[in-house]
Amino acid sequence: MKKANKLALCIVATTFAVSSIFASTVSDKDGNKYKTIKIGNQHWMAEDYRYESRNSGCANYNDNPDNCIRVYRISEMKYEDRVSICPSGWHLPTLEDIQELIIFLEPDYYNLSPKQQRHAGQKMSNKLRSKSWNDGDDSFGFNVQPNAGASQYHGPTYAMFPAIENNTKLIELRIYDSTIGAYDYKDYNSDYHIRCIENKSNQKKDSKKSNSGSLSTPFKLPGAKLP
Repeated sequence: MKKANKLALCIVATTFAVSSIFASTVSDKDGNKYKTIKIGNQHWMAEDYRYESRNSGCANYNDNPDNCIRVYRISEMKYEDRVSICPSGWHLPTLEDIQELIIFLEPDYYNLSPKQQRHAGQKMSNKLRSKSWNDGDDSFGFNVQPNAGASQYHGPTYAMFPAIENNTKLIELRIYDSTIGAYDYKDYNSDYHIRCIENKSNQKKDSKKSNSGSLSTPFKLPGAKLP
């Protein structure tokens, strides 16, 4: 075999090995498969949830009703439904999960001035937004699309996902085209898109570094402080 062919095979094999480590899928109880991605030490779904629960509806009625992206009425879910909505080994994000995501994207976020936080928020949003959404960077393949309505403060659309604090209190993870943050929402009768996150105890230990980077030193999460 010529050296050029051997080199080509080596490159292909190496590329496949790297892809198999960092690109994966997870299935819900209906058998729907979802791409997953690694951001820091977290594994997130890279697609909006399609599992059909009792408290969900199809977000796009022009699509296949058996495989459409669904929205969920969290306020109507029982405690058990909130806990079990995600695939086994996965869960609805918590406030700590959101804080860890924010600290990975901007380690000094909670020490910045309000003005500096606004600039940091823009950069964090760019890294998570789909390239089709106001030219987002989509640095990690999170591929967030806008799924909520107009906001007088943050433009025409934004992405909104539910997070549960202490299994009962609702926190919203919001991604605008100008910032990202967690919000303590009192009246949560909205219909939400869902992104699940993998349990830390379920993740396989991997000594190899992700190409998306990782925190170089352990960090201590803030208390119940919202960004």
